[in-house]
Amino acid sequence: MVRDEEMESRPQCRQEIGWVVPPRQFVKCNIGMKWSNTKKELGVAWILRNSEGSVLLHSRRSFLRVLTKDKAYYLSLVWAIESMVSLKCQRVYFAIEGGMLLLEWSVMKETGDINRDARLIASSVINCDRFQSYVARGYLRWL
Repeated sequence: MVRDEEMESRPQCRQEIGWVVPPRQFVKCNIGMKWSNTKKELGVAWILRNSEGSVLLHSRRSFLRVLTKDKAYYLSLVWAIESMVSLKCQRVYFAIEGGMLLLEWSVMKETGDINRDARLIASSVINCDRFQSYVARGYLRWL
């Protein structure tokens, strides 16, 4: 039998936090996945709920020849995002498991003027036939 003092001195297990409610004008898309390293198969599902926690829609999909777990995480998220776009869900919180691809990201909409520089770089592909992909440090002089 464990005494009260011993219980207080032991590290406490973190209490599981319940389902986090999205703001009223948003829906929440919980994404689940199961990847088999031996079969190289992926099972993905999403459940879409409103701010009251009521299930609105859900879906399941399989992917074959998924070679890595990182690729499985990526495909899971991309498929859920594509699903929300095709369903015309414009205000969505995506929830994924802690070990999945993202820990915490935020996506926001900005006007064309604020996003001008990124758009100009993207336009250089079409307008100047610059097809080489790259990652670079610093600011472009021609901007």
